[in-house]
Amino acid sequence: MCNGHATSGVRSTTPFRDQVVTLQAIPSQEDDPNLTLLCPVHALRIYLERTQPFRCSEQLFVCYGRQQKGKAVSKQRISHWLVDAVRTAYQAGGLPCPLGVRAHFTKGVAASAAFANGVSLTDICRAAGWAITNTFARFYNLRMEPVSARVLNTSCSPPHSGLV
Repeated sequence: MCNGHATSGVRSTTPFRDQVVTLQAIPSQEDDPNLTLLCPVHALRIYLERTQPFRCSEQLFVCYGRQQKGKAVSKQRISHWLVDAVRTAYQAGGLPCPLGVRAHFTKGVAASAAFANGVSLTDICRAAGWAITNTFARFYNLRMEPVSARVLNTSCSPPHSGLV
């Protein structure tokens, strides 16, 4: 019951809807307390604490605006937040954001990054709700380098002389 209105749950047949997600906390570093800001566990705890006083939904993300405050956020709103986050990340990195970025874009990026960093196709498909690995191979594999390779290439490569 929220503001005098009964709320009801909607059951879905989406395979990953009831999946339990486990997040690992980033160990706190005394020498760099700002790393705590990157910890998803820490961020979710703060978010849940701050939304608790007006929360009217069991859904993780709730509205914070006046009229819908505390009610479940729509899929469209989450989609807008994802696109805004992608654009902000590109801007922060000094890179142009690809044209036509959509929230669904993050699914391919996340799956490709996981694959590039050694996560099995079985685990990726289970997390994404894909029944067969062919779905990833045909539609989502962006052929990314592992993060460690990009970091090593950037930090260990000799400086460019400007000559080709």
